[in-house]
Amino acid sequence: MPYSQDDTITVGSLDRIERTLIRKGLEPEEAKLLARAIRLSRSRDARVSMDVSPLRSVQKTMTSLRGKSYRKHHKLIIDAITKISDSEAAFGDVPDPLREQHSAFCYEMYKGNQVRFLDRQPDESPEEFIDKPRKSTLNITSLVINTISKLYHEAPVRKLDPDTPQSVSDALGLIWNDLYNLTMLEADRYVRLLGTVAIRPFYDESVPGGIRPWIFLSHQLRVIPDEDSPWKAAAVIERAQPFATSPKSSIWTAKSYVTIKDNQITYEPHDLGRIPHTFFKDRLSFTSFFVEGRGRVLCDPNAVLNNCLSDLEEIKQLQGFAVTQIVNPAEDDIRIGPRQAFVFRPQGPEDQFGVKFVTPDAPIAVLRADINEIIKDILRINRVPTAALGVDMNRRQISGKAIQAAMQPIIDDMKERSRLFSPQELDFADSCLRILSAHKPGFSYNPATEKPYFQIEYAPLEFPISGQDQVVQDDFAIRQGIKTPADIIRRMNPDRFKTYEQAYEHWKKNISEIKGLSTGEEGPGSDILGMLQGETDYDNPDPEEVEGQQED
Repeated sequence: MPYSQDDTITVGSLDRIERTLIRKGLEPEEAKLLARAIRLSRSRDARVSMDVSPLRSVQKTMTSLRGKSYRKHHKLIIDAITKISDSEAAFGDVPDPLREQHSAFCYEMYKGNQVRFLDRQPDESPEEFIDKPRKSTLNITSLVINTISKLYHEAPVRKLDPDTPQSVSDALGLIWNDLYNLTMLEADRYVRLLGTVAIRPFYDESVPGGIRPWIFLSHQLRVIPDEDSPWKAAAVIERAQPFATSPKSSIWTAKSYVTIKDNQITYEPHDLGRIPHTFFKDRLSFTSFFVEGRGRVLCDPNAVLNNCLSDLEEIKQLQGFAVTQIVNPAEDDIRIGPRQAFVFRPQGPEDQFGVKFVTPDAPIAVLRADINEIIKDILRINRVPTAALGVDMNRRQISGKAIQAAMQPIIDDMKERSRLFSPQELDFADSCLRILSAHKPGFSYNPATEKPYFQIEYAPLEFPISGQDQVVQDDFAIRQGIKTPADIIRRMNPDRFKTYEQAYEHWKKNISEIKGLSTGEEGPGSDILGMLQGETDYDNPDPEEVEGQQED
């Protein structure tokens, strides 16, 4: 339904807004829900007032390096969360401003904007901090999140129920494109990082299928849960700029769409029959709608790590060299690097002329050890093996079997997450079809009778294996009828052979050139594999040497 001038309401008292919405034809229950959502969209929460608390400077630090140390204010956030009453904590009742601030912090850490979260020295001005050349960071947050979020590392296979209407099947076939799968890959990462994200489908004629999925992060969302079904949202509030003084907000209910901008409320009913958002969460929760991600066990230690790295660089710069000491110099104008020499004038005849070098006792080794322990703790807590980070994957003595064993926590995690994401994808498919039906001419969808059901087969993780192991596996697969020579040829050269038929024709064409193929009593498998082995530069380490080798 298009907007009309009559649908614009000036922000006033909630009672006035509710009465106005009722006069426009809304049911009292819907009007009351929208009034609550409008209040929540503007609320900064009475328990943590961002206007009177020192926390207000956090939002400034989000966009400026010239604010005070963010970590000091971030500590205030953590302290405020810690001081929440037992009853509030038991039911996950973390105030929205605290959740949003911490979520934004985790997002900035993940994106690599980590310098702003370094501590300034007590005697260091903001300008001096900005100009200081040796600020060091290590984005282990991104490294860990991308490593453990492997559910969509390859596009999964979605198999629709055979009874699915053809129009629905065709529509979903176009919607499940590369853009869709890349969005799900990012969603998997942000869910792991932030705990809760929502995806809303936008109608966009410029993309295949007409649907553009868009991710809303935790700090961009506020929710009013359904009183009868608390796992569902009765109203969803989108805040594109959550830390602005008067953020533009959009409110969705199952019946209405409301926008708030410059104290003007624009109301528009819709016929979707549901809120278009699908919420993806890192785990099930029975006490709160939003769940927390890896922030406290990953981003917070990463901030500590960065400060240690910066301290190390500072010490190496200031104390990682011998200081020249000159006793009774012949000339006054002496310049010796890396910065300068310390000159001592003799006080008596016993003081001798000379030059010596004084080496500061800089605790570089101690700091390095502390940094290594911090990194190990971060990886250990997040169940990330070093092999998963590629630390040991290029070592010849690490076999594919050993890497797979080291990656088992990641494999188990994928299985668990697939059970969380699969039902949400079903819900999101329904939302996409409703949006498509509302906007695309000629397409109709009845969720009561045409709601799709499909199974998702997520691609397993693959691990490198030696050439010799590959040959053994292929030989076994051919002899048992699991694979054909054409399958192997296609795997070895996928760019040249796009289809199985092309690989098969290539094999038939060259079959006469394979030595012993026409008379081999052992069957074509061994000879073909021998040919393939000879043409391929495999890495063949000693199996006895690599067996069972994995990192400690």
